[in-house]
Amino acid sequence: MFQFSCLSWSLIPLLYVVGLVHTATVTYDFNITWVTANPDGAFPRPTIGINGQWPLPQITASVGDRVVVNVLNQLGNQSTSLHFHGLYQNGSTHMDGSAGASHCSIPAGASFKYDFKIDQPGTYWYHSHDNGQYPDGLRGALIVNDPDSPYKGLYDEEIVLTLSDWYHEQMATLIPAFISVTNPTGAEPVPAAALFNDTQDLTVRVGPGKTYMIRMINMAAFAA
Repeated sequence: MFQFSCLSWSLIPLLYVVGLVHTATVTYDFNITWVTANPDGAFPRPTIGINGQWPLPQITASVGDRVVVNVLNQLGNQSTSLHFHGLYQNGSTHMDGSAGASHCSIPAGASFKYDFKIDQPGTYWYHSHDNGQYPDGLRGALIVNDPDSPYKGLYDEEIVLTLSDWYHEQMATLIPAFISVTNPTGAEPVPAAALFNDTQDLTVRVGPGKTYMIRMINMAAFAA
């Protein structure tokens, strides 16, 4: 009994280290501002970008990682939020980003720190959950890698494909018209274009003899 007890105690540090091997803190600093984009080549329009760019950066993490997203809202004329679509947020509901439901909007000029642990592998996306902003551009891929994936070693490369609709008018104009009494049938706005990876000029390069895992994300709004 004594030998078993000593062995058990000697294994505790080892088990602790093993539990930490595949975890990390993944940090993103997002400065949310207006930029100009013209993905269909037909009409440049104000678009919500991150760190002065659009399309937006992909969030990438692994199962067990702690994800920290530091958000600064510099839109100037709108509040905002970030929702991590598909994540259960067990124990971290206040980080869900559903403005008016799980936490308050981030006012213009203010900042917020999203801080949560991811324990779900898979293909997800993040987007604004305020003012209907994600069709205005505030949307991006969120990929959670699984070190124990059943497909590990069965493919050579991953390809992420996003599908979305694009409108030449901003949501601040389209949404009031959509929910107006003057639209009794609930007819949805018709998009000006459909986009793959936020462009109409996408090239996906593949090579002979290679196997690819394709992650597809529907980020569309009215055309979903």
